[in-house]
Amino acid sequence: MIFPMAINVISNPGAIAALLVLCALPHSIQAAPPTEPGRHEVTFTSSWDATTQPYQLYIPKAAAQKKGGKAGPLPLVVVLHGRGVDHHAWFNLTPILKKAEERGWIVAAPYARGNVWYRAAAERDVLDVTAQVAANLPVDPSRIYLAGHSMGGWGTSWIGLRNPQVFAAMASMSGWAPADLLPNARLVPALYIHDEHDPIVPVANSRSAVAELSRLGISHQYREESGYGHGSGLIGDNFDRMFDWFDAHPRQRHPNRFAVASRGGTGLTGEVRVIDSPEPWRAAVVDVDRTETDTQTLTVTNATRFALAPNDQPTTTILNGAFIPTPAHDEWIVFLEKYGAWSIDESGALPDSNPFESQPMRWKTDATATTEPVRIQQRVADILRQSTDADLCLMNSDWLVEPDLPLTPARVANIFVFPDERLAVVEANGDQITQTLAGMKSSPLRIPELFPTDTTLTSETRYSMVMPAAMAGDFKTSDVKILDRPIAAFLLDAIESGDEITSQSAARQLEPSPHLVLQRLMPLTHSRPRATTASVDTIMLHFSSDLIAGPGNPFDVESIIAIYQRYGVSAHYLIDRQGNVRQLVDESREAFHAGKGTAPSGEPRTNRMNGYSIGIEMLAVGDVDDMKPFMTAEKYADYLKFVPHNVGYTPLQYGALRALIADIRTRHPAIALDRAHIIGHEDYAPGRKTDPGALFDWSKIDLPRKPNA
Repeated sequence: MIFPMAINVISNPGAIAALLVLCALPHSIQAAPPTEPGRHEVTFTSSWDATTQPYQLYIPKAAAQKKGGKAGPLPLVVVLHGRGVDHHAWFNLTPILKKAEERGWIVAAPYARGNVWYRAAAERDVLDVTAQVAANLPVDPSRIYLAGHSMGGWGTSWIGLRNPQVFAAMASMSGWAPADLLPNARLVPALYIHDEHDPIVPVANSRSAVAELSRLGISHQYREESGYGHGSGLIGDNFDRMFDWFDAHPRQRHPNRFAVASRGGTGLTGEVRVIDSPEPWRAAVVDVDRTETDTQTLTVTNATRFALAPNDQPTTTILNGAFIPTPAHDEWIVFLEKYGAWSIDESGALPDSNPFESQPMRWKTDATATTEPVRIQQRVADILRQSTDADLCLMNSDWLVEPDLPLTPARVANIFVFPDERLAVVEANGDQITQTLAGMKSSPLRIPELFPTDTTLTSETRYSMVMPAAMAGDFKTSDVKILDRPIAAFLLDAIESGDEITSQSAARQLEPSPHLVLQRLMPLTHSRPRATTASVDTIMLHFSSDLIAGPGNPFDVESIIAIYQRYGVSAHYLIDRQGNVRQLVDESREAFHAGKGTAPSGEPRTNRMNGYSIGIEMLAVGDVDDMKPFMTAEKYADYLKFVPHNVGYTPLQYGALRALIADIRTRHPAIALDRAHIIGHEDYAPGRKTDPGALFDWSKIDLPRKPNA
């Protein structure tokens, strides 16, 4: 399948205007960040889906002087957190604020949707944050940088290499890099740092990236440490090295040697635009060498049509070894490959937009087992099984994200977010599969699902399974075949021109509700069918956190869902700190959330509330008394000193809860808007449960604190 596209990379990015144009999309950034020195929690409206998203911001005292016109603008570094922590991690766990104040740097730390590997909406959020800070603070547009650790190290390479018109250089620590995008490091010089004995992210990831940079002849720096493992100490102890690297690499104004490498288009503007690519899931590359006067040597791979920006001087173009006289041109000039030969396309037109990002698509009807809306995990599993003739598909659920509407090739290509995008086919018998799945489920980093979900494994029967290559290593078998094509290639084969609702969660975006409900259904073993939905007359509120095991980031959604699964509990909905709502159990089923107790509305709900209620979990930490069942007062006090902003509930949660309750009541009119029918777990099981706790403000949902008030 050949997708038309418009991959554009700027080679003379001297002004921030290109960045602001990039982010000036519908429902884009609306409010200015603070300007006074110090640390701030800031929110913005995402240009991806109009949701409110947070970030941390540090403004040094030097900014006040710069704003007053006493000196020039300041550099900005955008820092990306790792998996299992959030946007507070760099500020709380490293000395970056001290270093930023000493050196006079502005620092921004996006939340970027948590654990989605900085792709799709998360990537856009990083760009939105960068644009908002650069537009409202005294930022030097030639000195905007990107840094990250672990998953953030991957995000640094992914976003930095895809957006060389934004970032002047980057520093990736303990991460990965997309090898096919590394040619862009000519415009975004890269510093890679890794511990040689990292137990979480193998050092081979960084070694392979720097080996490829060396092969390409691209300047870079690599530092291999020892004794840090995967810890954050590696970050702080390398701050001087990182800032020195950045200081030495302001944006290149007029580079005569650069490359354009991008998959499927990135929506940028500049001097080179790739229009057509036969394989949009891997990078189309245009390597440009203008070191000789009046000559430009271009090496092009995986592109069949591209354009060069206007040039008022005639040049000789050497394109893949062919000499093509190129006249002066005041408009974009298009080059076309036809029958293996390159020439100037006299009739070539430059597209106004990137079809890879804007062309409406739909799933082919034969791509899945049903034409009804399905979970994205099920849809992807069906596509991969049919494409590879495998019996089963094994997928890690949180490596897939629902594509936004309208469905486009770019959104389909970003459904799978894990850095290693390869596929593998594994042959194993039922016993091997059962034992391996048990081992995977014991890890908080894995949420394995086997498709079809109703599969009954027979011990000695051999099965072929298609799965991400990163999961294949868990199987103790030599029958492993790594496929040549990545997951995105198979998904792109399964779409065609048109448009349709891609999933139940996407369908809900069409409802007139200000809050998007994302579907993240738990296995059916964590719920059961209701006798009748007409019996539902109560909403029960709870709080959850992973405070004991993850005090640095107690609100990691997937870690908390994994805890639910381990303990055999569930709820219908979960509201995170940013007000995002996830549906965990369908309302037609009983979730396991209430346990034993007595409802304010009385019998027959005593000890049977699951059958009469909708359970809503909110990610929050209560006050010291609420948390007594989980920790001592001393430990709570220590925690409070560390992250006081994580205690209680956020305005975004209250807004989402109000909208969700109103939405639920349209389907269950027996739920009255009073404290007999909208209750806390503590109302049902006083003495046994304390949630949602003393810090929950019932007036925010127009209800009194006490059920009998």
